[in-house]
Parts: sequence; C-alpha cells; structure tokens
Amino acid sequence: MTGDPKIIKELREAEKLGRLYGQSQSSHIGLEVSEELMEDISDGHTKVFNKGGKDREFDIKSTQHSGLSGDELVDEKELLFQGSSDLMLYLDRHGRITRINRAGLAFSGFSEDEVIGQFFWKMHGVFSKRDIFKYLKVFKNTIKGNPTKAFLSELHEKSGRKHIMRFSTYPVKENKKLKSVLVVGKDITREKETENKMHEVGEKYLDLFENANDLIQSVRSDGSFLYVNRAWKRTLGYNQDEISNLSFLDIIHPESREYCMKLFKRLMSGEIVGNIEVSFVTKEGRKIIVEGSINCRFENGKAVSTRGIFHDITKRKKMEERLQESEEKFRTLYESATDAIMLLDENGFFDCNAAALKIFGVPSMNRFISKHPHDLSPPKQPDGKDSLAAFNEHIATAFEKGSDYFEWMHKCADGTIFPATVLLNHMKLKDRDILQAVVRDITGQRRSEGELKKKINELERYKKATVGRELRLIEIKKELKELRAKLEGGK
Repeated sequence: MTGDPKIIKELREAEKLGRLYGQSQSSHIGLEVSEELMEDISDGHTKVFNKGGKDREFDIKSTQHSGLSGDELVDEKELLFQGSSDLMLYLDRHGRITRINRAGLAFSGFSEDEVIGQFFWKMHGVFSKRDIFKYLKVFKNTIKGNPTKAFLSELHEKSGRKHIMRFSTYPVKENKKLKSVLVVGKDITREKETENKMHEVGEKYLDLFENANDLIQSVRSDGSFLYVNRAWKRTLGYNQDEISNLSFLDIIHPESREYCMKLFKRLMSGEIVGNIEVSFVTKEGRKIIVEGSINCRFENGKAVSTRGIFHDITKRKKMEERLQESEEKFRTLYESATDAIMLLDENGFFDCNAAALKIFGVPSMNRFISKHPHDLSPPKQPDGKDSLAAFNEHIATAFEKGSDYFEWMHKCADGTIFPATVLLNHMKLKDRDILQAVVRDITGQRRSEGELKKKINELERYKKATVGRELRLIEIKKELKELRAKLEGGK
C-alpha cells in the first residue's frame, strides 16, 4: 500500500528481507512467475520452482542483477507480487493483513482501505466460517515454522460470489526471525466444477455399466482385471475378492484360448479389431458364448488396458443350432422323398426337390422354377375343364381352407401325360404366404387298378359261365331222374 511508509521500507530493503522458505507441501510451488523471469533467476535458487521438499526456497536476493539500483530491485520484486494472477497477501504475526496484490483486490472486490489492517479471520463474509479453525491452525503452524500442506477452502467476493481456492502459506524471515506470512490463493473454481461434472458423468457411466445386461470388463496389460460390472460377475459366478486373483485367461474357454491370446497381442500393439465371438467359461466350468467389441486404451503412446463389452449369446447359439439341425432334417426328408415337392407363391415356383426334377423330366432347378404350374399340365383335364382355370381354383381353395387334395393330369417336359394326386398346403415362410405342392405319380397305381378291374371282369365272366354249367347239370340230373322213374313204371 503506497500510503504505508513502513511496508514500502520493508519492500525496498530487500537485502534485509532474507529468504522466503516454502513450507507448503502442495504439489505446486507457491509463487508463479513467467518463463522470462525464470531465465533471470540464478541457477542456485531456482529449486524453489522445480523441486519439492521442505528445503525448497525462494531468495529475493537472487532477482538482483549486478549494477542494478535498489529501485530496480523493487520493480522486479513488485513484478513477482503484483504481476501474479493468483491472490497474494501478507499477514503480520498477529494475523492482520499488511499487504495484498492487485489480483487479490480485483478478485475480492474490496479496496485496500477495506482490507489492510484487518484480521484475516474477521473479514466479514469472505472466509467460510466453518473453516475458521482450520485457517487459524494453519496460520499458527506457519508462524511456528512447522510444515503446512496446501488446503482447499471457499472464499467469497464482496458481492457474495463463491470461489473454491487452493491456499498455500509461507513464513517470511529476516535474520532467521519470522517477519510475516505470505498467503497465496489459487482460484480453482472452474477446475473443481469441471472435476465435479466429470465425477457426475463418471457416476452416471458407472451406474450405466453396473446396471447393463451386457458383460463389461477392463483388463490391464499384464492380463489382470481392472474392472468388471455386475452382469459380468453374475454370469461368470465370481465375487469381487476372487476377481483380483484372476487373469483374463482364467475365464477363456480352452477352445478360444489361442485365438484370444493372439487377439490380446494385436490389441496391445495398437491394431484395431472389429466385432468378435469367443467362448468364456464360468467358475463352475459351464461354457458360455459371447459376442462384442474390444479396444485398447493408451497413455503416452503405451497400451495400458483393454476394454470390452460382450453380450451373452449362448441361448441364441443353441437355438440357432437346433434350428439348423431341424432345417437339415427337413432338407434330408425333402430331398429323399419319392414324391415331387414344390414350393410356390404368387409368382410361381421358387423351389423343388430332386424327385420333382425326376418326375417331370426337368434337368435342373433353375429350369424348373422358370416354369409356371400350367406349363406342367395339358391344356384340358379329363373332365373338360381348362387346366389353368382349374388349378387357380385349387390354389384359392388351399389359401382359404389351408389345404386341398385332388387328382390331376400332369405333363412331363417331353410331353408325356401322367395321372397324379396333388396335395396343396398353405404355410408361412418368413411372413410370406406360400403353398407347398406334393405331387405323387399314380401311373403305376392306375395301371394296377386297370389290371385289377380286368381280372375282376374275367372272374365275373368265369363265375357266370361256371354257375350256368352247374345249373344245366342240375337240370340234366333232374331229367335223368324223371326218365328212370318212367322206365321203372312201364315195367
């Protein structure tokens, strides 16, 4: 303060001020100076900015250049004090504020007259009341020369606006006797707000991860687990204490172990890997199949961990296997059937079995599905109906009632006409209405029926002939009997 000659005298007599011993154990060194000033400070005293520990120090004499006057020395000292963007103030042995820098005044909104001479803990509304005892304890430790740690506290502007500050304290000695206490306050409000937001986001993500149904894991570069979520533990059957003793290979099924080892090395080398499917093994030895994605986290260009999100697809894979087995069985029956089986929709045929190709004499499926159903029939049926119109009626009946069974005259590729029975079944295939047509060639049956009918006719004729002969014999016997009777009577 320019109006206080005592303080100005103290500042100008820098050679008597002695050394400023930094007792704060903060991660940062209290005073912040520009790189230009750093270059002007002799090597013997820069450890206050570059080294930790209780012996670090800032020697005001180290800012003095040879040939400079006392006024020039004060200007450089002022640059350190007034040029700092942090709040800086001096306290006397009783805790009264003896000096405050411009940044402190601008920051607080107070004038020098409102600040100088005030006990720091009595500044109304400035310091948080709940931290007063902490302030006093730090202050007493500092004036005793005891090491003090940097601490966080709230500080309020004159307007009432709150800031989060990181304070550090330094005893200023002259001839080994305490002269004053320097307090440096760094505004970390934005830093804490960002930290709080990041913490809030982190909590949200953690909640999301913990309540996800997918298995989420993070694995260190040595193969140990950094994090697993609740679904992971529930699915694999491990508790938190057991996980700390696990390696990622412990949960890999033997059939996937070699693949996962190669995958892990690829990830740690920086290679990007797409979606994967692997088999895990639970604590009880049960195999589960998962699919998901995995990537690698790097720090300073070095791979430190992998992150994976997996979905348990064991049930789905079993269903797919059963479906595939069912399809294979159906295909086996479909292909081994002796009846012609065709699938058709509103556009005509789209599939057939081998028996259909054989019965209709078509060389390939592509040739077969290029035909329309009426291409496999003569123009007219035995009852005189148009084949195309009659077949469309049967199709309509099958769609309406679910099925239709009838006899039909078909035509082979070479023009041969043959009789057949046809069964049309309406079914759904991937939400599409289709018909399955089962055609059985009954040429042999008709031939057998014809031969049987012929045999029956022959039997009928034989029966008639035999019965007539028997009747004639009876008549002859009767006539002979009557003739004998007459002869015997005439005697």
